[in-house]
Amino acid sequence: MLEIAKIVLPAFIVMLLALFFFDRMTSIKKDKLKADQNSSRLKVILPLKISAIERLIVMMERLRPTSMVMRLNKGAMTSGQLHLELSKALRQEFEHNVSLQMYVTDRSWEVLVSAKEETLQLYKVAASRCKPTESALVLCEEIFSLEKQVGNSGIELALKVLKAEIRAEF
Repeated sequence: MLEIAKIVLPAFIVMLLALFFFDRMTSIKKDKLKADQNSSRLKVILPLKISAIERLIVMMERLRPTSMVMRLNKGAMTSGQLHLELSKALRQEFEHNVSLQMYVTDRSWEVLVSAKEETLQLYKVAASRCKPTESALVLCEEIFSLEKQVGNSGIELALKVLKAEIRAEF
């Protein structure tokens, strides 16, 4: 019995050590493979994310009321027509870029949606202070006046959040 124990006990210890080292090496290889996959994924996704955030920043700049008014106000428009054009263009610009939400955090997207809604609300308030048949210039003046009074905190916040998100990648 003692003879068998002298043979079996060291063999058992060697087997346990081999299993321990095998498990450790397998774990290290899995971790390395996972890190390589994450690195490969980042090489593909990071440029897409940067591009998406760039496009969202451009969109926010284009959605600024002053920018939209200058772009959309055509000579003989009425304030009612301009209001419709501003609202339509804002929604179209946003819908055109809606797929980019997959590249930003939920918080960033919520801030962008809020900025859009705040800008739409500014247009509605300005339009409610004008007659639809008045010249579009009256609406323009009202929009500029309102924007000067209340600011454009939604768009400013959206730009800050997007810039912070891109900085977090580096």
